[in-house]
Amino acid sequence: MSHDEVSAAARHLVEEVWNKGSVGEAVAFLAPGFVSHNTLDVRIVGPSEYGEAVTAYPGGFSGLPHHA
Repeated sequence: MSHDEVSAAARHLVEEVWNKGSVGEAVAFLAPGFVSHNTLDVRIVGPSEYGEAVTAYPGGFSGLPHHA
């Protein structure tokens, strides 16, 4: 993938999963063995756990959209 294609995919992931709350779409972007190396010290493995984390994350911050 070119740099532009990677950038477009990353923007699409943020738009669909984070902004729209379509957490099921994470499977289109993340491999089954995906491992999040985050600074929150939270273990997230695979697209399903990533989606769960996206759903839970805004609850701790005011002003972020909340998705059911």
